[in-house]
Amino acid sequence: MAQFRSQAREGRFSDNQLVVPDEVRKIQQEGRRRLQGMSTAQAHLQKNQEIFLQAQVQAQAIEQESRERSRDINRSNKKAEQDGLKANWERSLAQEEARSKNKQDTFGALAAFSKTALDITQGIVKQNKDNQLKAINQIAFKEQLSYKDLLMAKSVNSSISKAAWQESNQVQDLLKQGKSQEFINTMYDHLIKGGGYRNYLNNSNVLRETAENNSRDLLDIVNNPELSIDEKRRALTTTESQMRGRLEVDGRIPGKEILEKAYNPTIRRALARAEDSLNRETGAKLGEINRNNKITVLDNAAFSSGVFNGVAAMQEVSSDPRPGAVLEAVQYLAPKLNQQELDDLAKAPFYRNGQQVSIEKSGYLDAAALIESTKQQRRGEATRRVAAEKEARQLKTTMAMNQAAQQLATDDGVLSNEDYRKVIEIGDQTYGGPGRNTSNDNFYKRQTVDQKLIPVMNDQLEEMRLNRTLSMKELDRINPPKQLYDQYAGAATRLDEIKATPQYKGLTTYLEGRISSNIQNIPALQFKDTGPQSDQFNWFVGEKTKEAKKKVIEFVNTGMPIEEAMNMVGTNIADEAKKFLEDPKNFDNYTLKPYENMVDEQTKAQLIAQRRVTKYKQLTRTKQRDMGEVIKAIGEDPLIAASKKLAETGNSEVLNVIGQRIGMTAYEVQKKLAEANPKIELIQMNPTYEEIQKNWSPSQRYTFLDNNPADEQRSRVLQQQINQFENRNSFKVRPVFEQTNSETALPLEVVPLNGTMQEKGGQAITYMTQELGMSDFHAYGLLANAIRESSLRTTNPGDNGTSDGWFQWHAGRLSKAKAALGDRWNDWRAQIQYALQEEGEPGQEYLKQNFSSRQEAADWWMKYWERPAHPERDSRRHSEILGNF
Repeated sequence: MAQFRSQAREGRFSDNQLVVPDEVRKIQQEGRRRLQGMSTAQAHLQKNQEIFLQAQVQAQAIEQESRERSRDINRSNKKAEQDGLKANWERSLAQEEARSKNKQDTFGALAAFSKTALDITQGIVKQNKDNQLKAINQIAFKEQLSYKDLLMAKSVNSSISKAAWQESNQVQDLLKQGKSQEFINTMYDHLIKGGGYRNYLNNSNVLRETAENNSRDLLDIVNNPELSIDEKRRALTTTESQMRGRLEVDGRIPGKEILEKAYNPTIRRALARAEDSLNRETGAKLGEINRNNKITVLDNAAFSSGVFNGVAAMQEVSSDPRPGAVLEAVQYLAPKLNQQELDDLAKAPFYRNGQQVSIEKSGYLDAAALIESTKQQRRGEATRRVAAEKEARQLKTTMAMNQAAQQLATDDGVLSNEDYRKVIEIGDQTYGGPGRNTSNDNFYKRQTVDQKLIPVMNDQLEEMRLNRTLSMKELDRINPPKQLYDQYAGAATRLDEIKATPQYKGLTTYLEGRISSNIQNIPALQFKDTGPQSDQFNWFVGEKTKEAKKKVIEFVNTGMPIEEAMNMVGTNIADEAKKFLEDPKNFDNYTLKPYENMVDEQTKAQLIAQRRVTKYKQLTRTKQRDMGEVIKAIGEDPLIAASKKLAETGNSEVLNVIGQRIGMTAYEVQKKLAEANPKIELIQMNPTYEEIQKNWSPSQRYTFLDNNPADEQRSRVLQQQINQFENRNSFKVRPVFEQTNSETALPLEVVPLNGTMQEKGGQAITYMTQELGMSDFHAYGLLANAIRESSLRTTNPGDNGTSDGWFQWHAGRLSKAKAALGDRWNDWRAQIQYALQEEGEPGQEYLKQNFSSRQEAADWWMKYWERPAHPERDSRRHSEILGNF
């Protein structure tokens, strides 16, 4: 404080005057102030350093003084101890001299005492050593110490501090290896500190762990795929020697006995496993070389001329005596072969045990199964390739048609009929043949609609929307222009979604049940607990059900859940029905007034329908099968009346006529009409009759639907089906193809084809279109294939006698066909029917196709039913054949 007070002085007036320095002086003053501060700080630091050094010197002096005092105290203690011992010794000596007669005894006692003390000392040393060995064994076993760990410990300075050890690179490596902190502490406390690793050099646990680690390294060499077998052997020898050399630490090598106990057995087992693995690898290499040689010889024999030779290939296989030689050959050859070559391989003869055999006929089941599965794979590949090619052609065609339509359309997007024909022509030309997908043609057709028809179409669609009969199918059938199509597509889709739900599919049954249960207690109705109800009852329930279904759809369209709508409408319609029937104005206990009116109207409609059937008969065969054309020819109302009559009486002359023309029952016709026009409601067929119809054979369908068979024959066929359905007969009904003398079978008379090829073809076409109900395209598709394959001869052996028949059934398929047809083999009609129904073949799928030409039908049958080796050539042959008809 004095130094600060010494600087104080009385202020003067002049000292308080403010002087404004210039900028240079301000900067200079600031610089001098900072330099002065730095100098002061430096001086302060230097002074602190001097104080620190002085304190350090004093601390060292105090420590040195303490050590000297300690040594002085120790020397004083030792001198005092020595003096005490000397005095004791002198007193003992004097006493011994005084008691001379006891000198021997005293000496003996001292000797015994010395021996006892020595034994106790040796025991303590031995116990300490044993405890140390136990601790070393426990630590080595627990931490799985190996010589690698000892070598690491040796490489670390034994005087390193624990903190420095924790920060060393060795510890970082151990942590990366997944070692625990406990292991790292053990390394420091027992192996590094004081050179403790030396205590573990001859430890069996350390040697055993080292041997396990070295064994894994040896086996890693064996499993190295980048080394050859010789390189692996050399690496094993070199590595094992290096491993044994690394057992030496500080010039010390574990003894022979401990090596034999803890190290050598594990290494011997590892070397034995390595040798066994190398021997197996050598054998596999030799086997692979041998197989490659055999494959080379087999390949040369099979493809020596550039064309597959199955006989030469199997003759080469016959020289290989191994049991699996045939299967190995097929496994190699099959992926390279097409369908025809696979057939040749299966049939190729070769010798085994002095006998001529083949894969197909001599029990080589695995090889035969592999050939068959490869053939199926080839067929699938061909099908997918054809589909992909067709899809690519169709995409290209669609793009070309879209481009043409855009160029030809007027500003308002309308095409003329001439423009439409040009677009279609461009599509056919771009596709380049039959098979073009015509589903998009309606899109272009919509753009050609006369503007005058648009209001009419709009009124029709609006009425259907309000009546809840609109659907996407009906919208596509009407085919309005795009503007109207888009306007009503949403409503149609919504109605379709509602009608597709499980609840709607059961809606009719649900509503009929609600109505029937509510009105059955009216006495005058004479409700029957079992059996059919009266026509009036059924009609009334049906009309109320239709009315209720429309209301359910209305509520669902407003967002109400369908279950809630069903319950609400069902309750209301049931109550309304009961109230209606309880009113004498509607039901006088005998006659239902609305029903009488309906019958009168229906009778008129039936008469109109029968007159219009004549117009229907004038349609072409193709149009007769088109339900849209049927509705145009006969009319919507007459067909609705015909459907109602079928539902109420089980018969309808109108529907029977249509069915006989197209090979369907009246119920099947009614179902098709209901699908084509939502105003014609689908009627439910009697379950027994429906089951009978599903099980009709082609012959029974012909007998029951065609005009030619007599009623007596139809009665026999129907009774036969009823008996079979009710299981009242024990005999099995024979298919049309089997030989029988039963009066219920078709006549066995074979009707041959006569005349020129064109005349024979005409007779076959008449049979297929009129008796089997095929379209023109389907019938000519089969005819073209039959002419190409057999020239319409039922017996015409080919392929060295392995193929025969109208369609040249081959091998196993031929055997099955002949077994099924029996004595009907020479009946061309039976062969056609069998081909369409052959198990595992796409005959029925063929009938479902919607072909656009005869050529497309013929090529489809060829690709998927015939599956020839040269489809392009056979397709050209189809064109030639069809050109003659």
